[in-house]
This record gives sequence, structure tokens and C-alpha cells, in this order.
Amino acid sequence: MTKDAGNQYDVGLDQWRDGRLSEAANTFREVIRRASPGDIMRGEYHGSLGGVLSALGQDDAALHEYQQALRIALDSYGDNGAVAVAVARYFVGEHLLKMGRPSEALSIVTPSLSAPPTSPEPLLRMVEADSLWRVGQRGAAIRSAQRAIETASAGAQRDRIQGRLGTILSESEAR
Repeated sequence: MTKDAGNQYDVGLDQWRDGRLSEAANTFREVIRRASPGDIMRGEYHGSLGGVLSALGQDDAALHEYQQALRIALDSYGDNGAVAVAVARYFVGEHLLKMGRPSEALSIVTPSLSAPPTSPEPLLRMVEADSLWRVGQRGAAIRSAQRAIETASAGAQRDRIQGRLGTILSESEAR
């Protein structure tokens, strides 16, 4: 990453945080345009653009950027167990859920869940549980939600996951 690209990327992140989404999208597009093919941050640039486009309601364009980030991570690491790949799969899966496409979300996160455990496992399990629940596989969804809680760090991460999967987890308590 060049210093200029890093500075521009930071500007884009500030714009995003400030709610200046159109400006952030333009800044991230410019950072991507200027980034060298070997820039190790290239996938993160695409992922950030995906986040902004998602916030703007441009779901198809956001999905494309998230998929680009995943492709770059796979090209760079070639291993579904790599943290960068698992994180990219998480974001694609989350976005597919937002778009009402749970079967596709499930198929995106499964390769990283089948690899040796990675640090984003609780997040991947959260997408898996939500996807399974939406496609009607209640028992599998409950098991996945429980696994998400078991593998989550104590504190804020676990609390967020419990909040997100509350409906599924309450179903497990009713059984």
C-alpha cells in the first residue's frame, strides 16, 4: 500500500463514519482505481466499498464488491481457513442474508466452517445459524447458534451474537 492510498483510504473511512456515504463511496472507488494489483489492502478496499454501498441501499453493487474482496483473499491466501478469507466470507454471507438469499449465504460460509477453526468462527456460525433458520432447518440452526455462542469471546462479541440469534436460542430453551 502506498502512503497516498493509505491516507485516502483513511479519509474514506472517516467519511463513512461521518455518514457521508456518497463521498466515501467515491473515495473508495478512487483508492481501488489507484491501488497496485499487489497491494495487500486491495481486498479491504473492496470490502469497505461494499459496506458503504450496502448502507446506500445499492445491494447488487455492494455484493459485487464483497465478492471481489473474497476473490482477492482467496487468490492471496488460497486457504479457506485463513482469517482474511473467513472474514471475507462472513461479509458476503451477511450481505446475502440482507438480500434475502439464505441458501447462498450458507454456501458461502460453509467452506471456511469446514476448514480448521478460525478466529472468526463465531461470526461464520452466526451467518450459518441465521441461514439455516431461514431455510427451515430449525434443529441445525439451533446447534449452530449454540456453537456461535460457545466459540465467541466473552463480553461484547458474545452479547452481540446472543442478541442477533435470540429467537433461535430461545427456541432451543423451549425444547
